[in-house]
Amino acid sequence: RIEAWKSSADYKRLFEDQELKYRRMLSDAIDEDTECALSSDDVISYSILDGLMVNSLVDPELFFKKLPDPFDIVAFERALDGVNFNTFEVESLFDRMAGLTKSMTKGRLRELQSLSHQYVGEEGSLWKMYACSSRIQFHNISTGQTITAIKKKHIRQAVRENLHSCEMLKARRTFAEMKQQAYRSMWEQHAAKTIQYMYRLWKGRQQIKRKLWIVDRLRLKKREKETKA
Repeated sequence: RIEAWKSSADYKRLFEDQELKYRRMLSDAIDEDTECALSSDDVISYSILDGLMVNSLVDPELFFKKLPDPFDIVAFERALDGVNFNTFEVESLFDRMAGLTKSMTKGRLRELQSLSHQYVGEEGSLWKMYACSSRIQFHNISTGQTITAIKKKHIRQAVRENLHSCEMLKARRTFAEMKQQAYRSMWEQHAAKTIQYMYRLWKGRQQIKRKLWIVDRLRLKKREKETKA
């Protein structure tokens, strides 16, 4: 499925759009919002978190569902159960996003998510682009590789691998939804069969009761005849 998609016109269009986007962001003519996002510590931290989750095959939306509102570092670590990084890394990302407050709301995290996807790297991407020491760099969250002297081949590599990882995230979500639907359908069928069985059992008992009443009435008539005789 992935290989067929890569040969499609849709993939070619997405590739060209993403390549053009990176070229514009690497130019000197970027706007103030882009420059602010690329150098924002909390936006960069969420982008790294997004890459770590995707690299561990964890859907970021499931992470959001596990979070209370608001949440602290304890709830943050609990929601990240299954993600492959150490405690220090978790605490560092949280501190950089939460700041001095030591707690966050899901609304604020959604804001960081939106800015991260718009400027640093789309959801599911493993190559992130942001400012480090006043220089724009590419950072591969999976391998840890960083590229500061960014050339055309690096842009094309990042676009190609990001499109692949984003599509894989979509495929995993589709599979999870299909699995959930199949599970729900199985239980609905089981519930329907159980209700049908209970109805047939109740109906059979009612029929038995009616027949027993007829038998009892015949027995009573027989006794009356015997008494008269």
